[in-house]
Amino acid sequence: MLHDFRHAIRALLRAPGFAAVVVATLALSIGATTTIYSVVRGVLLQPLPFADPDRLVTLWQRAPGVGVDEDWFSIAQYADIRDDTPALEHVAITWGQEVTLTADGTDPARVGALQVSSSFFDVMGVDPRLGRRLRPEDDAPGAAQKALLGHEIFVQRFGADPALVGSTIALDGQLVEIVGVMPPLVLDADVMPTLVTVPVFDLFLSFPLQVVPTTRGSENYNIIGKLDASATLAQLETELLAIADGFTQDSLALAAGLTAGEDFWVGVVPLIEEVTGEINAPLVLLLAATFVLLLIACANVANLLLTRATTKQRELSIRASLGAPRQRMIRLAMLGSLLLSGAGGAIGVMIAITAVAALHAVAPSDLPRLSEIGVDPGVLLFAAGLCILSSVVFGVGPAIRTATADPGEVLREGSAAARARSLWRNGASSALVVLQVALSMLLVVGAGLLVRTFWQLQTVDPGFDADRALSFRVALAGDRYGDPAARYDFYDQLFERTRGDHGWWGLAAAADARPRLDRLRR
Repeated sequence: MLHDFRHAIRALLRAPGFAAVVVATLALSIGATTTIYSVVRGVLLQPLPFADPDRLVTLWQRAPGVGVDEDWFSIAQYADIRDDTPALEHVAITWGQEVTLTADGTDPARVGALQVSSSFFDVMGVDPRLGRRLRPEDDAPGAAQKALLGHEIFVQRFGADPALVGSTIALDGQLVEIVGVMPPLVLDADVMPTLVTVPVFDLFLSFPLQVVPTTRGSENYNIIGKLDASATLAQLETELLAIADGFTQDSLALAAGLTAGEDFWVGVVPLIEEVTGEINAPLVLLLAATFVLLLIACANVANLLLTRATTKQRELSIRASLGAPRQRMIRLAMLGSLLLSGAGGAIGVMIAITAVAALHAVAPSDLPRLSEIGVDPGVLLFAAGLCILSSVVFGVGPAIRTATADPGEVLREGSAAARARSLWRNGASSALVVLQVALSMLLVVGAGLLVRTFWQLQTVDPGFDADRALSFRVALAGDRYGDPAARYDFYDQLFERTRGDHGWWGLAAAADARPRLDRLRR
């Protein structure tokens, strides 16, 4: 076997140009397929970093009767769901916001905070790295608010000091006790798309709950749950339909006056689907397209190998006449194919590593689970499988054709005649050409439709001058802005200066914000 391996290497070294073309063709196709697979694996196939991720669900209010595709819930609605859905083992309510963090020896910073009921830790199956979870008593009305730090802010801002647990920090000027530190996991807007968009949650705050009539119409909160191990989604949907019917009787609710099951219902979305959103189908189609590209490359390489085999037909016929077994000749040809695909795969993996690094640098912020995308051992195993598969796809036909030629006929007819007969006998080469053309047309048509769709999206009129639009947030913290009058004066001066510096843009901003500013003063 080792002798055959050396022979296959020497045969390829004697034709460096041919080997370079084949390796480059395979490297590009395997590299592209591996890159897209690494994205699909990171976004769609990797389980979420929580306990029992396949049992986690997000709930939404669906009200097509009033044109609302999805809406959040009120605290009172959360209590109804928590108490009347046996199919959910645990249910939690959350609320996202941005707060201004101040602590001794550090500058104020605007950070993301997620208020959660204590059941959040049961739903997600998460235990703090340091300190304790939130407890049911932390949910009680009037309870002092507690905080757990996210792992990243704990390390980067506070130097991973364990003595921080038990101390206090100021959030929007209010002192809050730190009771724990979360483990290193990413919880962001992909997992928890809150009413106020918060990219990443750095703090986890307790959520003292008070269910009163006025909380029933404030539908601003997320509800997540964990399906009971013995329950099904269908069972949960049935239970939620009965609860939805109660919501329709509430005059303060979105569902007021609607028909449960027709105009309104409570939708259940598996958490992995909530995270990946509408990107599932495009990624699967993109992976399928790269597989088509790989098939085109394999057909191209197979044609090259058939052509090369015909140039060596006389040499191989002489070997067969001298007693070389056909099995060994097939093995030599397959070893050559495997070496070519291995070299192409190695370069393809390097292309994939570079492409994934570039993706992290330029990917849009709304690409879900970007941090999970990488060339890990699973991706390397996939690339190795591609190498083996491609070597079989493009190597088997030429190998068998090479070993089954009649040596007597080749030697009698001469190399030129044998070459012509072997290339086109049984239509193998022409079939490969037809396959390449068909697959290429499929890709070209798909790419054309994609470009057309992208162009149409780019030319949609948003209804305003997007080039001159500007949006920003201003957070006021500290003793200087502790009272509403000071905050009113700040915004009043901001609008006046904006109006003077930027003309009509400033007037529009001031006109839109003035009613809110007047409410602040009151």
